[in-house]
Amino acid sequence: KKTYTSTSATKIKSNPFIVQAESILTLIVNRRTEDNESDSIEKKWEIVIISAAQGKWQTTFGWMFTANRDEDYFTEPTDENGKFRIVPQKRSRNSLTSLPSIFWHWLPDKQASRRWQDGPTMGIGIPIGEDAGRFAVFGGYAVRYRQNIGVVAGVGVYSRRVLKGRYRAMMMNANKNAAMMNTNGMDAAMMNMDRNSAVVTSDLESSQLTENANHFMFFAGVTFRVNFAKLFGQGNDDPSGE
Repeated sequence: KKTYTSTSATKIKSNPFIVQAESILTLIVNRRTEDNESDSIEKKWEIVIISAAQGKWQTTFGWMFTANRDEDYFTEPTDENGKFRIVPQKRSRNSLTSLPSIFWHWLPDKQASRRWQDGPTMGIGIPIGEDAGRFAVFGGYAVRYRQNIGVVAGVGVYSRRVLKGRYRAMMMNANKNAAMMNTNGMDAAMMNMDRNSAVVTSDLESSQLTENANHFMFFAGVTFRVNFAKLFGQGNDDPSGE
């Protein structure tokens, strides 16, 4: 708090002062009567200066896309009673996994009034439906227009489905045996073997054959900001997007 006092005919001179970010400075200016009596204040002004913060965190909602690398399997009956062959489910190489997401962006004060904002961001993906529970963690770079809509791209960690270890070992042994039989001129089909399958004694679903494993992946998507305060009538009309 700074106080300046003068008579009505005197100009106040002061050295420049610096207001730090996220601080409040109160200026009090007293104008004495012209007789310059010490206790006689003709008028008083009080000015409060509130400096802006260096920046703030903003939350956006988005939809991210990444290549689908899930491994799905099923079993089918063999020619032998009570035995089933593990078979991989075919999937298009161009299929995508979509993830509803939440992102957090650091908005520097110097970018608040600009048309375009950019900077690093981080977020989480929240799968829905049958994929619920397989969360993703994102880290990347975002470019936004007036803080409201933007694009995001980067690298993340996502839990995808893979064949369980014991079944994978069975598949590897089946492949190895099939290769050996082909080398020896034997027909794998006649031996009830398959290059890409293993034989089990139960009819299993994909959820019983696979498990979740974390893997790195590239992602890209769009985000948008919802101003809940303005949505419910408590916001302002600041053109900077605040």
